[in-house]
Amino acid sequence: MEKNDISISELEEYFDGKSHRTGYKKCVKMYEDLKVHADGEFPEHLIHERRPNESARIQKYRRDVYKAITKAVVQRVLTSLTKIRRSVDWGIIHPIEKYPESIPPAERLSYYTEKAFPMIENFENWLFTVAFRNYILDANGVVLWLPYNRDAAENEYLQPVPMIFNSPSVLQYKPDELLIAKIDCTDKDKRNQKFILADRERIQKWKRNDAGYQMVWEYEHQLGVLPAFVMGGMYRENIGYDIIRESRISPMLERLDEAAREYSDMQAEVVQHIHSERWQWATQNCTKCANDAGVSTGFINDDKNKKKITCPSCNGARTVAGSPYVNMVVRPSKESMGEQSAPIPPAGYITKDTNIVEIQDRRIDEHIYKALSAINMQFLDQTPLNTSGKAKEVDRDELNNFVFGVAHDMVRIAKLSMRIMGEYRHNVIIKDAASRMELQPDIRVPQKFDLLSSSYLADEIAAAKSAKMNPVVIAALEREFAAKKFYNDPAVRDMLVLAMELDPLAAITEDDKMLRKANKGITEIDYIISSNITEMVRDAMVDEKFQTSARAEQLAILRSMADAKRKTINAAVIEIAENTDA
Repeated sequence: MEKNDISISELEEYFDGKSHRTGYKKCVKMYEDLKVHADGEFPEHLIHERRPNESARIQKYRRDVYKAITKAVVQRVLTSLTKIRRSVDWGIIHPIEKYPESIPPAERLSYYTEKAFPMIENFENWLFTVAFRNYILDANGVVLWLPYNRDAAENEYLQPVPMIFNSPSVLQYKPDELLIAKIDCTDKDKRNQKFILADRERIQKWKRNDAGYQMVWEYEHQLGVLPAFVMGGMYRENIGYDIIRESRISPMLERLDEAAREYSDMQAEVVQHIHSERWQWATQNCTKCANDAGVSTGFINDDKNKKKITCPSCNGARTVAGSPYVNMVVRPSKESMGEQSAPIPPAGYITKDTNIVEIQDRRIDEHIYKALSAINMQFLDQTPLNTSGKAKEVDRDELNNFVFGVAHDMVRIAKLSMRIMGEYRHNVIIKDAASRMELQPDIRVPQKFDLLSSSYLADEIAAAKSAKMNPVVIAALEREFAAKKFYNDPAVRDMLVLAMELDPLAAITEDDKMLRKANKGITEIDYIISSNITEMVRDAMVDEKFQTSARAEQLAILRSMADAKRKTINAAVIEIAENTDA
């Protein structure tokens, strides 16, 4: 234990839950606050804070009927953000040409992460599914990489796999020094709990039993670095030497909490203000409290306590309402004896004010809209606030800044993971650390994001045309729309995008083209290219080299095609003129 620089007694303090990292409670709270919404759990602490004096019966009712309306909101954000993977400039590019011949192709890091990764098909799928969800919900969670085949032979390559520990499981974490984590944090009675200890030289697994704590196995990884790192996110604060981070979607939390609280309130209001409630005049004498003469008294005898108590059937009123499923018989009132006249009709439904439910429903929608607005993703809202005149306006710069931050974090996770995997697999056969680093893939933070829906872009194009904006701007929007609309049909997408890029008169109306041509503002060749751009690009793309050629070469090919078409058109015009003269 000397290498871990921590004694057995200190280690047991962590295992027993008596010691934690400095910011443990803060990290756990931030994780659990977001997890409630992402997993659709009942937000008990939110409801109890709102109604602390409610009876246990009402609290149970709220729990039983609660539906997680905020879960869908978080899921829409997560689904949209995973489109980072679809960015045209996203990619993991391995330096295949730099690999030495001593490493077979099937043992290269590229092959392992793309073809032989033991989890979820390949590394990239794991990155944008398992890792991404944990990263979004828990910026202070920790990823530990350890070999799947710890008992590998000397000539066998290691297969490193990730273990993710969320904040409740991270008992201690010191960057590049030490990780102490709980593997099974659901074992409330603490029997048979398992723990992981990792440092720069080894990984140990511990287990609790009746005799205390016992090391199950120990693996000396010999990497010289801690094969673990924190998920990452936005810096929040330092608590001692512990750096606390928070999720990039944490600004949504306050409004999500309010939406959950008010939704639970609204469920109770719906029961009280929407559901029909019948009233009926009490027309029948209560038989439960009738005396020997058959007269209802409103009281019954409590033989156990030897006293009279109020009749539980009529509550002392001496009359009860008849069943709504039988004919109602109303006897004449004895007004001379002080009885009240019977109402006509003698039954009906209570009129209720439903405005409160409508107000609450609008408030919940507003909370959801503002939760999305907090991270500049209000365009995901399915119920825009038309009543308040607000539109789904998107500040693209702010949206891109937010998504860039998420993309930067994902690239960081990918790079750190690749570096650790590379060290595990190649540190024996390639002794020089600099040479191993040269085999690391190039992973750049993408700059072009495809988050906005095609319908949103279509509305934006229509608005730009109505405002008579510069044709260059409209053309750029149309290229973006085509790329998104036909994302799943690469052949059509590439042809349309290329046609728009090569069109010399893109987004200019036919009338404007004719006017410019008549005023000698454009050449006849440019006019012919623009008028036939789609057909020409489709024909040119028969040659596979056309799409990857330089722009100048592409334009030269199109001009040659346009010149040939011009000659054909002129020849046809001359032929028609000659036939007319004849």
